[in-house]
Amino acid sequence: MTDDEQRQLEVIGYNLSRLLKQNNTTQRELANAVKVSESAVGKWVLGRNAPTMGSVQKIANYFGVRMSDILEIKSPHTDDISEHIERTVETMKQMTAQGQSRVADYAEDLHDSGNYNRQPKVIAFQEEPEDKPEILMAAYDGEELTDEEQAEALQAREDFWKKQEKRKRDTND
Repeated sequence: MTDDEQRQLEVIGYNLSRLLKQNNTTQRELANAVKVSESAVGKWVLGRNAPTMGSVQKIANYFGVRMSDILEIKSPHTDDISEHIERTVETMKQMTAQGQSRVADYAEDLHDSGNYNRQPKVIAFQEEPEDKPEILMAAYDGEELTDEEQAEALQAREDFWKKQEKRKRDTND
């Protein structure tokens, strides 16, 4: 399995885990709704296997979300960081203007280092066949992808789908 394929499995797993938690749903409940085994859902959540596109559509319908909410890297929600923001603001209110400026500078330095960034830059490829949803690929250095890098990403994505189709055929045999 390539790194790109593993990353895609991890994205799906993360998004499924988030949806289960947000909706207070168990893996068993999701498995029953999608008509798959509980172990299949467990493997999806752990990033060990990918659901078929039919299953992704059923999951999206079950949670009332788009398929892209399962397949794509999503920006963090404001709610995820609100506690940190509130704590930081309360602390900064007790500081001098110079101290507040240093905190802001430090936060910018942490961000600029790239070591603490939560969201890679995401670039969408629109030329998906109808039977495959749009998949987002990420450039982790934050720079635009070159034509060669875009071609590599497209090839990796195509390889991923070929392996998924082969896995599906092997499972059905």
